[in-house]
Amino acid sequence: MFLRASNLHSFIIAICVNFGIFSLAYAEQFQLETLNVSDGLLSSSITTIHQQRSGYMWFGTDSGASRYDGINFTHFQFSPNEKNHISNNYVTDIYEDKAGNIWIGTEDGLNQLTPANEMVLHNMQTSQNNLGSSWVTRIYEDKHDNIWIGTGAGISLYNSQTNTFTGFSLFDEDGQQYDTSIYSIFSDYKDTLWVATDYGLTTVNMDTQRLDIVTSLDPDTNKIMTGSINAVEVISDEQVWLGTYQQGLIDFNPKTMEVVAYVIDENNPSIDQIISNTIYDLTLENDNTLWLAHDKGATKVTLDTMSYTHLQHQAYNPSSIADNIVGELQIDQSGGIWFATTMGASYYSPFKHGTRIFRPHPFSPELSSPFTYWINTDKSKDVWVTTSEKINLISDKTEAIKLNPIEDASISSPYSAIKDDEENLWIASANGLSVFNTLNETLTHYSNALDNPHDFPNSPFYLALPDNNGDVWITGYLDVGLILFNPQEGIKQQLLTEHDFSYAAGGNFTFDKQFIHNGELWLATTNAIYRVNPETFEVKHLSLGSETENIRTVKLYQDENNHIWVATQGLGLARIEMGEMWQDPVEIKYFNKEQGFTSNTLRGVTGNRDGFVWVTSQSKFAKMNIDTFEVTQYPSATNEKGSSFTDSAIAMKNDNLYLGSNNGLYKINTKAIKSNRFKPKVHITSALIANEQFLGPNSNQKIGDVQLDYEQNIVQFSFASMDFTAPYRNQYRYRLLGFDDEWIYAGSHTSATYTNLNAGHYSFVAQGSNSDGRWSPNVASFDFKVKQAWWSYAIIILIIICAFLAILYLYTRYQKITELSNRANFDSLTGLSNRFRFNAKLELTVNDIQKPAAVVFIDLDYFKEVNDTMGHDIGDELIIEVSKRLSNTLKEEDLLARLGGDEFAIIIQHPGTQAKLINIIEQIRSSINTGYQIKEHWITSSASIGVACFPEDGVDCKTLLKHADTAMYAAKHAGRNGAYFFNESLSQALLEKTTIKQQLKNALINKQFQVHYQPKVNMVNGEVCSFEALLRWYHPTEGLISPVKFIPEAESNGQIIEIGYWVLLQACTDGQKWHQQGLLKDNISVNISPIQLSQPDICEHIAEILAQTGFPAEKLELEITESLLIENFDTAEVVLKQLKKLNVRIALDDFGTGFSSLNYLTHFPIDTLKIDQGFLKNLLDNQATEIVLKNIIQLGIELNMDIVAEGIEADLQRAKLIELGCLTGQGYLFSPAVTEPTASEILVNRRSLN
Repeated sequence: MFLRASNLHSFIIAICVNFGIFSLAYAEQFQLETLNVSDGLLSSSITTIHQQRSGYMWFGTDSGASRYDGINFTHFQFSPNEKNHISNNYVTDIYEDKAGNIWIGTEDGLNQLTPANEMVLHNMQTSQNNLGSSWVTRIYEDKHDNIWIGTGAGISLYNSQTNTFTGFSLFDEDGQQYDTSIYSIFSDYKDTLWVATDYGLTTVNMDTQRLDIVTSLDPDTNKIMTGSINAVEVISDEQVWLGTYQQGLIDFNPKTMEVVAYVIDENNPSIDQIISNTIYDLTLENDNTLWLAHDKGATKVTLDTMSYTHLQHQAYNPSSIADNIVGELQIDQSGGIWFATTMGASYYSPFKHGTRIFRPHPFSPELSSPFTYWINTDKSKDVWVTTSEKINLISDKTEAIKLNPIEDASISSPYSAIKDDEENLWIASANGLSVFNTLNETLTHYSNALDNPHDFPNSPFYLALPDNNGDVWITGYLDVGLILFNPQEGIKQQLLTEHDFSYAAGGNFTFDKQFIHNGELWLATTNAIYRVNPETFEVKHLSLGSETENIRTVKLYQDENNHIWVATQGLGLARIEMGEMWQDPVEIKYFNKEQGFTSNTLRGVTGNRDGFVWVTSQSKFAKMNIDTFEVTQYPSATNEKGSSFTDSAIAMKNDNLYLGSNNGLYKINTKAIKSNRFKPKVHITSALIANEQFLGPNSNQKIGDVQLDYEQNIVQFSFASMDFTAPYRNQYRYRLLGFDDEWIYAGSHTSATYTNLNAGHYSFVAQGSNSDGRWSPNVASFDFKVKQAWWSYAIIILIIICAFLAILYLYTRYQKITELSNRANFDSLTGLSNRFRFNAKLELTVNDIQKPAAVVFIDLDYFKEVNDTMGHDIGDELIIEVSKRLSNTLKEEDLLARLGGDEFAIIIQHPGTQAKLINIIEQIRSSINTGYQIKEHWITSSASIGVACFPEDGVDCKTLLKHADTAMYAAKHAGRNGAYFFNESLSQALLEKTTIKQQLKNALINKQFQVHYQPKVNMVNGEVCSFEALLRWYHPTEGLISPVKFIPEAESNGQIIEIGYWVLLQACTDGQKWHQQGLLKDNISVNISPIQLSQPDICEHIAEILAQTGFPAEKLELEITESLLIENFDTAEVVLKQLKKLNVRIALDDFGTGFSSLNYLTHFPIDTLKIDQGFLKNLLDNQATEIVLKNIIQLGIELNMDIVAEGIEADLQRAKLIELGCLTGQGYLFSPAVTEPTASEILVNRRSLN
């Protein structure tokens, strides 16, 4: 800060002192960069500098305060009604307290920028605030977080609770108050607060609220203590450095009150003295380095030796400190040092330590030209530098400079200078070759002008390499090629000039050439490498990359392992290994950006044979470990804007690396430089959304909950990395979480814009690097939300409605699918599995041959009678009850299914032994047999059960189902209420049944049926009375098939109707023939099936047949079974009466069996009773049978019916029937059924059958 106007020394004395010191200050050079108005500062007159803990730099000027992020400035000025308004533009101090408040002291008032980004202006002149003066000079925070404000009239303590100030002033012995200016404040080990004023050093007395002047008995010490103290730096409890006005630098011990003064004797200045006695500021860099700001620049003090290094402004040197009036110092978080001057804020990077640059200056030039072509380091301490104008000589140790050690006009535009072992400097220039003897300083020139005596081509020479044998190898432009020249002998050999050779034909030239370990001469050219054998002059072209690529090579270096390192422009760094012999193969390995180089286009390579190579690119240099190939970059060591390194201009001397550039010569102490490993804080410096700023200048936190309207979702972010070494080198990457999948690399760009963001939550994240490109682990983020568009709510509502409808549809569809699935898989009445699901489960069961199972078919007995007599609702209830009982008898793994009607099926898993399975089946049968109470009905039921076992009775579903069904039908035909297990006899019967059913279909068409006639005989005289027509089936391969086998099948498939009419037609036809012959005495009886009789048109068919054949109706007798009468009582009554109207006779067949009822005889028009043969079997042995039969015969006679007994096989039966009154009979006793011819013969011959 600036305190009072200082009395400047006279111009002459200042100049003398400046030049006396400057000439001795080359040992350490400070290259600074300066911020001023052109960079965005409000003013170049810097009054104070402060760094926030967050990393931002603050600059106070005479035109306001500025916050700096390395890229942009945020300004605070006197501007009422603006958010960044402060009380006055002349800023005297800036300080950030522990609570995060930024205090800005001005010439007229104190300003407080709170963490909530509110600017509070404190009125310094009110009595309540008790500050006494609006001129704020210093702001300090003690160990107890108390804020002290120094002003032009004393010091005040700020109370944050009451927002008031308590003043402490300086009084004399009479109690008179002094207005004293406060320059600095510090605390000691006793928490005593020391205040430096323009009346000397004072302490704060908390009891009296006064400032007490510190005095000493020693007059010299007292003189210092009572003088003006501008700055304080506390080192320890026993050491405090004081910067004074005109009394120099003071080493003060607060405990002993002893002082040591360091001053300059302006009448006799020396390097052991400081440069000025007026110290404005001081700050400690490390334990051994103290920096001073004063009116003659700045000074670096090495404390252990109390030696001084001075920084002063140099006219026309942009890298020097901006001005010699330095008011304040600030060391930032990276170690960089800021200097507040009247011409801007100068900055010195610690990463430039060890870097020295030589360049031309108007008053003290260090180089004859900034453009450096070639650097040659000889065995002595000299470095020969070839610039675009002259050859310069620099001492590697003392840095003494000779700008033009060779004063000879014959050297025009030198390109290189190389020194041999004989102290001769070989110079290649535009006008030929020159040899300068450095010992006697004589110069010999060999011109390349037209018609020169040396036969040199008239083209510039670029490089002359001596071979220490008195010869020199010369390369140059175009037609120069490669010349071997001896000053005494002239040109000894000229190579690479033939146009059929790739070097000359391609217009190539050489950047560098070296002799390698095996004596070869290698040339780094515009087309890779050319190898020359100096003994045989044989040339080989060593291409790099592919044969078709012209890779430019600019520098060669051979390391301690005899590896040749080549700097290429396109392939990076090449390492070439080869043997001792010319014909030995070479091995090439490349190192490029993948290994850590910043570019594949290199400018040079060199080394010190210490395990490293040093490499330059466009504007950066790096070193690489030749064993591990680890690359270390040093971009911050030479970050001069606009500088680029020159091709081939690189060399090493001891530990010093020399680099030529377009901006001078760099000398780099490789042991002193270091790469930038600082990890800067990274901040989002601006969040501009719909032209509204959402970040505050202090806390750098977002203001409120950021929610954006959908129509205003253009967001622009700025970000910065808080490394001020070279902000333009800092690298950045960012991404918007919720939008970007990967990092977006922005290079050195510090802003990002997003538009047309969809509604949602987002987080913008930015990461930055330091000046060396190392990513900082610190990242900055900004969260925000884009609200839904107004119309999106309508869409959402529509989507919700559509979703609801879709869900409703899907739910309904699911219900329907479930219902269909249930219908497809489950029985609707009982809830049991149906046939489809049963078959699917059975399929799964038979797929595992290792797990036995049993398939059980169950068919309820007489269920039809229950439905017919009690109703279908009772039948359904019975089915439900049966299903419940069956479910209770089974295991959980078993499957019970209802196949339809009164049929059930069961899959029994793991049935066990046959005995266990029989037990299970018996439990099933018994559970069904128990009576059922359904509503008001008590019902008894039974079932026929068939069982097939897996895998014994079949290994596939079809076979098991067929066998179980066969067993069930066998049980039903065996008398019901039983269970059958499938066996081979049942299978054979089923096969026979199936075969008959198939063959029966075509039997009538194929005329396989015949009608036979069994005579009815008068058992008294043996006379044939009539015939019964009986059907016989003669199969062509099976022979005669019994009616017992095929009649039930014909009835079951309905074919019996067609067959019955055919039999009736045949019987009527034969009967008509016999009737016409007068042979038929009585009638022919034909059996009518119950199915046939139930046809509604039976009477019409019979009448049609009678009419067709002419057979008398009264001679046709139709035999019906009494079961027909029971099943269709009403229908039978009607049909029989209609038939009776046709005048045909009706016979009741098999009377006395089954459901015989005498009631039938009164309701139906029956002409004949046929006694079933079952009576005849027991007639002779059973008296009861005889009594019943006697009564039946007597009843028929009394009802005027004919009585016929059938199945008579014994003569005793015949005699007994005659005895009981039955005179007509038929049976094998008389005759079996015979063919029509035989029957005709019987009738014709009137043969007696007794």
